[in-house]
Amino acid sequence: MVALIEMAQHHSQNYLTEEQIAQLKSLYSSFSIEQEINLKKEWQNFIARLAACKKENKPVDGDDIQELAAYWQDFLKTFSDIDQDIVDAAHKFHAENNDPHLNYGLTHELYGYLSKAIEAMNDEC
Repeated sequence: MVALIEMAQHHSQNYLTEEQIAQLKSLYSSFSIEQEINLKKEWQNFIARLAACKKENKPVDGDDIQELAAYWQDFLKTFSDIDQDIVDAAHKFHAENNDPHLNYGLTHELYGYLSKAIEAMNDEC
């Protein structure tokens, strides 16, 4: 959530409208401290596991990476009720940017690997 809000603030003209930024801020402010802490821990675990899968060169259609792809999609569904364009903007941002200050561990390389896993997941459906 924090990454999306910062992305919105720094690059809003490229990815999100002012209304969408306000929607994200409103959603973020509705989280309790515990929810925020849990989301941060889950995110850190997600990044660590994704990096390990990439380092071990695990196939994108394997169970480990498919579980991570499902987590990413579920994470983004948090925003789907607000605006599907926000979800699309998050995908676009991570596909186009490799700024370590804004990607919170989801580097361009890891996002590319994750994208291939999502494609593999969609191919199976």
